[in-house]
Amino acid sequence: MDTLAHGLYGAAIFAHTKNEKLMALGGILGMLPDLIVYGVYAAKGYIPPNVPESSLSLYHVTHSLVLVGAVAALLFIFKRKWAVFILPYALHILFDIPTHCGLFSTWFLYPVSDINFCNFNYGESLWAWEINYGIIVFIYYLIYRRWYKNLSPA
Repeated sequence: MDTLAHGLYGAAIFAHTKNEKLMALGGILGMLPDLIVYGVYAAKGYIPPNVPESSLSLYHVTHSLVLVGAVAALLFIFKRKWAVFILPYALHILFDIPTHCGLFSTWFLYPVSDINFCNFNYGESLWAWEINYGIIVFIYYLIYRRWYKNLSPA
């Protein structure tokens, strides 16, 4: 799935709070696994169209449910109220598991296993992109109807 879509799903997780800062944070956290990988190149002033093969290790680390689960467990133990912020990041990985194939398939059990699933390659499928953004529009329509429609202007 593309990075923008991950951010929109991440922001939607916090829409019920009606707090734009939390929604923005959710969006950033939803994009974070990709932003970390691309951030290495952005810091150098160059963002390649695709992540170079040399970045596979970093990609696998940022897309590991094992490592995210460990961070979530630590947050739950020490800062329980912050554990909810793992949701957009974890959702990113869950969406990538069936939609990334080939070289950049999602090794969601890394470093324990390199198991991955390839249902379809999102980057090569126009219908998947259209359906995904159709779902996002529908989700934001529901959010608007549920939490924002009857708000008076400030």
